[in-house]
Amino acid sequence: MIVSKKETVLSYIVAFVLVLLMVASAVWLDDREVILPEIAAMAVGMWVYREPGWIKQPFKIFIAPSLTAVIGFAVNQLNMAYVGKVILTLVLIMFVLSLIRTSLAPSIATGLLPLVINATEWTFILSVVVLTLVLMLGVLAVGIHKGLEQKVQVNIKYMIIYVLLNIIWISLVWIAGYPQLAV
Repeated sequence: MIVSKKETVLSYIVAFVLVLLMVASAVWLDDREVILPEIAAMAVGMWVYREPGWIKQPFKIFIAPSLTAVIGFAVNQLNMAYVGKVILTLVLIMFVLSLIRTSLAPSIATGLLPLVINATEWTFILSVVVLTLVLMLGVLAVGIHKGLEQKVQVNIKYMIIYVLLNIIWISLVWIAGYPQLAV
């Protein structure tokens, strides 16, 4: 798909405005949990670069990050060691992504973010839902997903390898004595 320079500039502006509105909302609500770096990456990736793997199934733009955010948020509320939270979250995220047949990478980050920032406010979930809905509606409104093959190949083997490598890395860091993982 060939995109004109004018359309590219307009896409950048719209993505930038979305990010500014997100930051303004965080300031207005005095809530840092509303700032989601993944949304900025998704806005540029989908609206500007029109990443086919991300936009070919618009509904998953909304559902995948929303589900993984709920997973990360829920696991973060559990009373368990941080390392356990990270491993459990990763396993659940990969299970859900394989179940809905997507490999939308920002969904992994959206699922882990509640652990990283220690999200405790429901505004985190609400902001993920609202912003991913806006991203999906933007893709649908412009129709940039049209003409792309809808079938998705998700290789479960690679997801399992990813989780196992993460577990090995987390275990090595924990064994090396980083106490913040035990908190």
